[in-house]
Amino acid sequence: MSPDESRPDSGASDSSSPGASDADEGSLRSDWTGWEQPGLAIVETVAKATARDPDRLPPLHDSIDVEALTNLLESGTPASRASLRLSFDYDGTTVIVKGNGDVIVPLGQESDE
Repeated sequence: MSPDESRPDSGASDSSSPGASDADEGSLRSDWTGWEQPGLAIVETVAKATARDPDRLPPLHDSIDVEALTNLLESGTPASRASLRLSFDYDGTTVIVKGNGDVIVPLGQESDE
């Protein structure tokens, strides 16, 4: 999947998408591994999930230490990151990031805007 693509998640397991069954129905999912920086994938996914312009979202570093997040996600091997899962609030939206590349944002959340 290219960085420009996100896919709604039906909640069903998909063998081409590790961990797809972990997402709730009604989520938007993208893959941070195709991006130069995982934080960019997070901002774009939240923007799409909330139907907002990414340039109008607050800086990601207001919600999470972006450098630490990037170091955590890019350290080790894909196998060593397989069980990594973290979640945080970004501008009133829950974001789930996994070591396998998934960025998951539940749809229908109200933002603070």
